[in-house]
Amino acid sequence: MTDGFQVGTGFKQGDGLAPNLFNIAMEYVIRKLWVQTTSTVFHKSVQLIGYADDINIMGRTKRATSEAYGELKERAKEVGLIISVEKTKAMVQSRRPGKGGTWTVGDHKIETVRRFRYLGTVINDTNDETEEIQARIQAGIKSTAPCKPYSDPNKFTKTTR
Repeated sequence: MTDGFQVGTGFKQGDGLAPNLFNIAMEYVIRKLWVQTTSTVFHKSVQLIGYADDINIMGRTKRATSEAYGELKERAKEVGLIISVEKTKAMVQSRRPGKGGTWTVGDHKIETVRRFRYLGTVINDTNDETEEIQARIQAGIKSTAPCKPYSDPNKFTKTTR
């Protein structure tokens, strides 16, 4: 392994090297966490799910999730990554609807939401999928609407059918 080096300036948005360096940094951060990276949340107390720069911390308890968030924040700071507290949201899933509000983790207050969109899917605190199903039906209707004039049976004559 080579010696470390200091980077004096960052990369511009859209630079081809930026995602690779980010992935290397996140790989290091996640390996340093005490969070187990194999199996599912059914066999452990905390699970990390990530896509690009979105990290999802799922936990069985608020305490375990708060500890994972605190450790992720500290490890990320070691490599120069900063977690945007303004963009960070929390959700408690239960059979009973939540009240919203804030959740205090360390010295940060994180907004608690009842629903949000993650990777194009609507997730809510009661795990009700009705809203997501309706959104997908509406998307399907919107995508077929431009073809409607061509599928009208009255527009075709007997010879063209």
